[in-house]
Amino acid sequence: MAPDRSRRDPGSPRITDPKQIDNPELRAFALTAVKVAKLEDALDLLTDLTNDLYEERFGNEETPDPQAEQAFYEDEPFAIAASVMQVAFEDADRALEADVQTWLAHDPEHWHIFRLVILNPWMDAPGRWRSDAPRWVLALGTNVVYAHIHPAEYDVQEE
Repeated sequence: MAPDRSRRDPGSPRITDPKQIDNPELRAFALTAVKVAKLEDALDLLTDLTNDLYEERFGNEETPDPQAEQAFYEDEPFAIAASVMQVAFEDADRALEADVQTWLAHDPEHWHIFRLVILNPWMDAPGRWRSDAPRWVLALGTNVVYAHIHPAEYDVQEE
């Protein structure tokens, strides 16, 4: 029988609080990922609320009056808040991605640190997050894995 490689290394504890991360740079990224995850949670709640209000207002109309629909999204405070939250979330997520790209580009060992501290303990199998992984782990993990696959490009200036 082949060894079960989907199990995490028992010596690698799952970190649930970013403040428990010893590496200062990775801890800072994790704390930023907490904020990104909270923005995403708020966006989800506002979107759900906006969708509920839309359903309340337009009911089962297959094609609501386009002007009424446009007015809803321009005037409904929760729809406006959702659009503002969408921009804030996307900006924060892009900034985190750019920061981790830079971090990974500075030293190839950073990828291994991330894998040992965050990625491996929260994976059931390669490419499969554990169902109990915190949202901040998912946010950070997604950004670091993407940054690892799409490294930052730097102009090298010759002296």
